[in-house]
Amino acid sequence: MTTHEITEKIITKLQTIPLDKQKQILDYIDSIVEESLLTLDKSQSYPKKRVLGLHQGKIWMSDDFNDPFPDDFWNFNT
Repeated sequence: MTTHEITEKIITKLQTIPLDKQKQILDYIDSIVEESLLTLDKSQSYPKKRVLGLHQGKIWMSDDFNDPFPDDFWNFNT
């Protein structure tokens, strides 16, 4: 089930219950959101600082990386 489908189901069900119950549900959702924000680990906050040299020696670049492509590369009809 997609997020959109879940959202649509929630909205449809909310529209069938009394307004005071909808308010209770909204208050509950607000408390969940607030709790989630309070328990968010600071190390998970963004943007994260980059670590210089973290993957040093793990990647390589071809010696001909900046060389132009051969002419037949651009011929899409062959």
